Amino acid sequence: MVPPRLFRLGHVAEGEAIFAEAARLTSRDGRSDLAVVLWTNSAAAAACRGEFRKALEYARLGEDCKSGGPYFDLITVAGQAYALSRLGEHADAMAAAQRLTTIAMRSGVTEFEVMADFDRCGGLRGRCGRGGDPAT
Repeated sequence: MVPPRLFRLGHVAEGEAIFAEAARLTSRDGRSDLAVVLWTNSAAAAACRGEFRKALEYARLGEDCKSGGPYFDLITVAGQAYALSRLGEHADAMAAAQRLTTIAMRSGVTEFEVMADFDRCGGLRGRCGRGGDPAT
């Protein structure tokens, strides 16, 4: 069964495992441009299950891949920032958010700059250092 169908049926861990294995295989076969997408999907699935350490690992593996373009460069780092914030590692989360801004500015795409600004100023700043439960 394909992962999206597994997700719809509530079998997120099984879908995550398929995405992760596909990412490993595509990386091994030199298709890191495809692997970055698969690692991103794996990270999202792990985060949905509340497995933020695993989501961080997958997002870092995605960042280690050859660039899949500025959008995927952004979302792999955004995934790291959010996982770090939920793990209570706020300084590292804010450092990752700053990397988002750098990637977005280098892309020259206004929409990516807005996305990075939201993540850095809106989404993460509220979680990092302003109290509240980092796991929500």
